[in-house]
Amino acid sequence: MFKLLIADDEQLEREALRFIISKSIDSIIDIEEAVNGREAIAKVQASKPDIIILDINMPGINGIEAAWKIRKKDENVSIIFLTALHQFDYAHEAIKVGALDYIVKPSSEKRIIEVMEKVTSKLLEEKTARQERENIELRLDKATDYLSSEFIYNLATRNMKEEKFVNYLTLLDINFNMGRGFIMKLNYETYPILVNSDYQKQILKKRCLRLMNDILKQQNLLCSFNMDLNNIIILVYSSYQSDKIESDEFIKDLISAISNKIKENLNIDILLGKGSLFHNAEAAVQSFIEAKNFDDRSISSEKLPLELEMNLEQAIIACDKDKTEELYHNIDLWIESSLITFKKKKSCITDLTAILRHAASSQFPEGNYSININDISEADSISELLTAFKVFLNESLEKITDLFERENIPSIKKACLFLQENFRKEISLEETAQFCNLSTFYFSKIFKEHKKQNFINYLTEIRINEAKKLLKETNLSMREISSDIGYRDPNYFTRVFKRVVNYSPSDYRNNKMLKPQ
Repeated sequence: MFKLLIADDEQLEREALRFIISKSIDSIIDIEEAVNGREAIAKVQASKPDIIILDINMPGINGIEAAWKIRKKDENVSIIFLTALHQFDYAHEAIKVGALDYIVKPSSEKRIIEVMEKVTSKLLEEKTARQERENIELRLDKATDYLSSEFIYNLATRNMKEEKFVNYLTLLDINFNMGRGFIMKLNYETYPILVNSDYQKQILKKRCLRLMNDILKQQNLLCSFNMDLNNIIILVYSSYQSDKIESDEFIKDLISAISNKIKENLNIDILLGKGSLFHNAEAAVQSFIEAKNFDDRSISSEKLPLELEMNLEQAIIACDKDKTEELYHNIDLWIESSLITFKKKKSCITDLTAILRHAASSQFPEGNYSININDISEADSISELLTAFKVFLNESLEKITDLFERENIPSIKKACLFLQENFRKEISLEETAQFCNLSTFYFSKIFKEHKKQNFINYLTEIRINEAKKLLKETNLSMREISSDIGYRDPNYFTRVFKRVVNYSPSDYRNNKMLKPQ
């Protein structure tokens, strides 16, 4: 676990220290030696030891001088000095250089072990604390990503109240002055390799966003995004009054630069739609609608509003009949009021049907889902088109409802199976929602509705049940059990187990072992 360097010009002293430490301190896994201060400095740079034992009285560069040079290169290395009784004049310098302890020569085996245990215990505590901090930061990052994704989804699809908008900005530490809605669509057919999995699509989306973000940073612009749906919803914003983001000409050039950069680096074509400038939540939805419907060949009124498409997709997956009926009515109103030709209206409904069929099929085993849509493709009037589309929606809901009644809601069953198979890994709400083809916001909502507990508690329950089984049936250590059920930190596992079971893992094991007796 830890690497040790022993620097002493006396070979017998080095060998004695090596022998005592290697047989007594299990956490020391690698020991190197140096015969003088100069070699010690060189070996510290090459092998990065965690602990150094430095003899103060070495020829050439002595231990104190070597310690100062080493400390300039590595502020965290633990230093222990070897010293004779008459060398205590160096004590002040040893303190200044940050030595943790000292060993007086000649020293007993007990003293050497005592010092080494003290230093390694301190390093273990620091390592555990560092891991806990990293775990907390990782969980905070995941929570922030989820909150950011939820914020962009709600901003793009709902009329968000200004107070809620400000709350999101505060929580996410976003200094917002003005922004625009963007929608990025990837044309996977132009990619040189066949893209046939959600995982491949997510990787490509992330790479495209990384390139886009690099260009935005060069222009002092920032972005937040949501990747949960087929298209990427992006908020591009500035923290101050910006002539760039206000200029339609600049935005046009920016879109061109982003598209070219992505094509050059990833060899995939994208369509990046942009919306109008907004300063508050009230105007945000309209900006994202414009972004969804924007391209160089059409005007925004020729396509269905973004929020209708996204909300209907989620309602079908979640088998929400009331929401589906409400959204169908809104589509009916849009079709009736739009001034575009019947041919374009029919194209909109046909495209929407394809998206919904894909979303619904993901809920069925092996994607075994088929509904006849000939009536939509053969419709010759608005009335026939809307009637055929409504029949399609009803049949989709009936099939998913039937599956739900037989097997619980498909996406939740799929999620539970996914958790049961993967609970030993680090697994997140976002990853599970993505596996079920649902937005994190919608998945979290319906999971709690149908399982009567939130995602984290459900995952914890699976892990603790497995821990109980291992505690009863095996002699595995707490560290081994913790790792086996998906917790990297055994101390955190112990706290969670005690909170859920009201016993510590060791008490639970002892009680279960004593009961049969």
